[in-house]
Amino acid sequence: YMRIVIFPDSLGIPREYLPIEDCWVDKFFSRHNEDKIYTLMLPGLSIIKIYEYRDKIMNLYNPDIIIFHFGIVDASRRALPDTLSIVISKIKLFSRILRPLISKYHYLLTKLFNIHRVRPDKFIYYLNEIMSLKSEKTDIYFISIAPSGEFLINKTFNIKNDINLYNDLIKSVCISSDIKFINPYRNYKSEQIVNPNDGHHLTTFSHDLVDKALIEIGL
Repeated sequence: YMRIVIFPDSLGIPREYLPIEDCWVDKFFSRHNEDKIYTLMLPGLSIIKIYEYRDKIMNLYNPDIIIFHFGIVDASRRALPDTLSIVISKIKLFSRILRPLISKYHYLLTKLFNIHRVRPDKFIYYLNEIMSLKSEKTDIYFISIAPSGEFLINKTFNIKNDINLYNDLIKSVCISSDIKFINPYRNYKSEQIVNPNDGHHLTTFSHDLVDKALIEIGL
């Protein structure tokens, strides 16, 4: 058997409109029922968390294959710095007053302030550190960030270009590290790929696309 570790953000997990059986991760499990598969499935997963776990991944799981599927949290501009958002969330009065305003003016705030959870230069640094986990024993695969739908485009400034930029960063590091970069979404329109209500999470159709792309490369 193989040891496989999968790190998806919310693009790999079930949602209110999407049962677990329709998720690509569950489909992958079904095909690999004789292998040992471990997952860290976290909404809001940032490359920072992967970077922090990188040594534990190798030392504790000893994987043959690692599959990564994250990036939107780092690519998408933030309305406020994370430190300020944490402070606001801890003060209930501030949170009740400011959260609706931040949501209402989210596009304007992301246009005024070019704030990313992880800047492009830091993102490349983390990527290179993570990709160095590839070895004679361990293969790494990276699924691209999904495109943005209209809801997300209208809510976050420059999101289409930012997703393209961060995907290009991932792809360039994958090429230089001889790692497979998988883009299941090419040749399809964003309205086929992402849920119209939030503009980013995958539809049942696009979960099938991810699953088929993995099958095509032998996974």
